[in-house]
Amino acid sequence: MPKYRTYSNLVPSVLIRELISEDNTHSGDLVDCEACNRTHLSKNWKMSLGKREIGAIEGSLRERPEKYCFTDDSEPIYYSEFDGKKIVLECPCNFLTSVEERWRRQRGMIEEFFRQSDTQDKKTFLRTVTRRSGFHIVGRSS
Repeated sequence: MPKYRTYSNLVPSVLIRELISEDNTHSGDLVDCEACNRTHLSKNWKMSLGKREIGAIEGSLRERPEKYCFTDDSEPIYYSEFDGKKIVLECPCNFLTSVEERWRRQRGMIEEFFRQSDTQDKKTFLRTVTRRSGFHIVGRSS
């Protein structure tokens, strides 16, 4: 039985949810959270699928019920795109909590990044960031 990842036992703060979902919220009746691979289903999930697709999901539900999360009402599943992945906002994996915790731990570095990017020209900024990060740009002279 596969274990589905949980990033935190704490639910994401209202602030991080609002920042990530602002102008970036989508919805559907069947949505995979790409942070943990759980599938979220609204009460209306069968309405947009054919018999074959419904049968496949129902078979998977019997085999791996821990993979599926259901809503209690007829609302759709809300998700946002973050770092190229669909992130279900109400997913028990609490991925957004880990993002917020990481940002808080790295706050000084992030603030320095924006401070320098706002004050230096692009060439100097790029040289500084690559030198500090240990990355090298091939084919460019400093």
